[in-house]
Amino acid sequence: MPATRVREVRGLCVGLGVGGVAVCAVLALAIVVVGGILPATYPPFETVLWIPGCGSVSGLLLSCLSLISSRSFVRGEQLDLAGARRARAASAVCWLNSTLFSLLSWAALVAGVSKDLIPTGSTVGAWAYLVLVTAPAGLAGVLFFAGRALFSR
Repeated sequence: MPATRVREVRGLCVGLGVGGVAVCAVLALAIVVVGGILPATYPPFETVLWIPGCGSVSGLLLSCLSLISSRSFVRGEQLDLAGARRARAASAVCWLNSTLFSLLSWAALVAGVSKDLIPTGSTVGAWAYLVLVTAPAGLAGVLFFAGRALFSR
């Protein structure tokens, strides 16, 4: 691996990872705020919405941290293939984690609307919440494919 490519890979790992961590903080805060704005007729239900919503952000956060730490697999002009495989596997697991928590959050919101725990008149807030809990899974997927491209054979 040429020296310029090594610097590029290491820089992209850190840049994507640190940018993703900042996005995680914003998404987690937005999920809690929008989840709190939804007019729940049963107040503890708001917490039931926040937990899987923030869980979806945890998958993205772990994916970002995995990408940041994977820069150590590029040393000199060499790529540690075993380490790169572990980083790709970790990124796939993080993406799956984020996707499963997003689906769980969607299911909780749909159940809440169908059981009238959230009035159907709050559709704008519900749609905003659904977009917010889907975003971490989408971004974790983007990081997965970016990591695969960075550490291709």
